[in-house]
Amino acid sequence: MIKSHGYKYINTLLSQFRKTSSDVMKPPCEIIVGKILPSIRAAIVKSLIEDYNMKQTEISVILGISQSAVSQYYTSARAVDDSPLSLFPEIIKYSTKRIFH
Repeated sequence: MIKSHGYKYINTLLSQFRKTSSDVMKPPCEIIVGKILPSIRAAIVKSLIEDYNMKQTEISVILGISQSAVSQYYTSARAVDDSPLSLFPEIIKYSTKRIFH
């Protein structure tokens, strides 16, 4: 389902993350890299720690980020706005399941 609706998800997420006037003029790739991917990473990190009892070092290897980045995503030290992701909770479920299959 996610693969077939990928463009719908991205367009909706882009519109939700483009909240300020400075974001309106940014190309989609900047919004995705600067706002959407960190929000998805934070949600995946929280899910892997809370639902799958994984260690931060294991998650860092899987996601290809540092252990300190995992810690910052988990504690919300990296301020990310994950409210638009609540529109598509299946993105996080799909992503975490893919890690184990």
